[in-house]
Amino acid sequence: MSHEDPGNVSYSEIGGLSEQIRELREVIELPLTNPELFQRVGIIPPKGCLLYGPPGTGKTLLARAVASQLDCNYLKVVSSSIVDKYIGESARLIREMFNYARDHQPCIIFMDEIDAIGKAEEVML
Repeated sequence: MSHEDPGNVSYSEIGGLSEQIRELREVIELPLTNPELFQRVGIIPPKGCLLYGPPGTGKTLLARAVASQLDCNYLKVVSSSIVDKYIGESARLIREMFNYARDHQPCIIFMDEIDAIGKAEEVML
């Protein structure tokens, strides 16, 4: 886990992802900037979202842009580094990550390579 500066990334610098940017702004940005809209109609806003796709499609850049636009803390976690062979160690690392994020709100947690968590290893016979 590393606390990184998301840089000064704006949505206008991201090409070809206007629909994804619109959805991200609606799901992540709107509840943080206008929580009264959700309270007024009794909607519980989402706490996060999953960006998926092949490498090089802009997931990291989108997460950095959201953090930059909201002036949030940005945590980047390479999920394969969380997976540990010792029982309980992975759970401890995840617990520490969320405690850190809770203490440094608002915070964007970007978990890269999330498929590494819970992925069954192939056993060769």
